[in-house]
Amino acid sequence: MNFKAESWVSKLCLVPALIIYCAIWVSCSSSTEKLADSVSSNNVYKTFAEYRAAGTTETVAKNSVREKAAYDGQTQFVIYRVDVTSPEFKEWDFILIRDLSASNLPDSYFDGYSMPLTKAVFAIRKEVIRHLAPRASKFIIDGKEVAEEEFDRLPGGHIQRVTLLGNTIEIATRLWPEDEHNPEIRMAVDNEARLMRDLFGDEMDTE
Repeated sequence: MNFKAESWVSKLCLVPALIIYCAIWVSCSSSTEKLADSVSSNNVYKTFAEYRAAGTTETVAKNSVREKAAYDGQTQFVIYRVDVTSPEFKEWDFILIRDLSASNLPDSYFDGYSMPLTKAVFAIRKEVIRHLAPRASKFIIDGKEVAEEEFDRLPGGHIQRVTLLGNTIEIATRLWPEDEHNPEIRMAVDNEARLMRDLFGDEMDTE
């Protein structure tokens, strides 16, 4: 699309793009509220070391991750309200997102990159959703309750964010091409980083 076009016809072509941009902004703003709701009023991590340990599972700490399907290059979404103390989280391969760059394993070797303060996970495979919510029996996609089969058919690359609500999996689908970066991820990472710095700033500087 030519954003410098001078004719009024060309300028009209921008309207759909602007509508999509506004929709994405509203969608991400909505998930900001979900994220704020998911942050505990009392930080359960007394030290930065505790926080790091909570976000990285034992298999990752020992470099003993299991073999996984190849990454499709498109699936990238945020899962909110993740319980990092649950057996489901602990038995799979999650790494604290802050420590991802220091790992000697390729990014695709992990099941997800955790953000414990906001109870979120950045995932790159759809199978992570069902693993973290094994007892889910209700599925909502873009505000509409759907059959489990419809959830199963939804491609991972179409997902923007997931919210786990008890036995319910709530999904918001993407509003832009699959080959473009999901802005939900940047928002979630920025929020986790801000909270991490506020809580553990001095300790982080010594790590």
